Amino acid sequence: ESASLNWKTSLYCSEMALQVNSCDSLNSIKPIARLSFACVQHQLLDMDGAWELDATIADVNLVDMDMSGSQYPILIGPKKSQDTTEDDFVVVSGSHFRRCMKLQVQRSFIQSPDGLGSQTHSVVRLHPLEVVYSTNPVARLANI
Repeated sequence: ESASLNWKTSLYCSEMALQVNSCDSLNSIKPIARLSFACVQHQLLDMDGAWELDATIADVNLVDMDMSGSQYPILIGPKKSQDTTEDDFVVVSGSHFRRCMKLQVQRSFIQSPDGLGSQTHSVVRLHPLEVVYSTNPVARLANI
């Protein structure tokens, strides 16, 4: 039996970010909020059409950029816990990031007497996040 040919790709990103700014009448830019996270993604495609996807999002942080009106600058972030395992972290470029979400999907094909069938297996793992509700950044975002 010969080995199956496959195509594998990987993506490692230590920080993806989206920042929302407001612009006043004098064209002065003022930051409001910033969402950032690290991510790792692996895809595998076999010649027979079977495939796998493994995606991780880590260190999700939503930060209130207007520090003058908030006593809690991090509005959403990974929950700090003393009970951590190696699987709670992902490594990108030598840095450890706390895992927030992991998605694994596998699709395979099965030959049976009735013909060709397929099977899909999915696993979603969510880690706890700490969320602080603050009316100041919500009000500023609503005005954009």
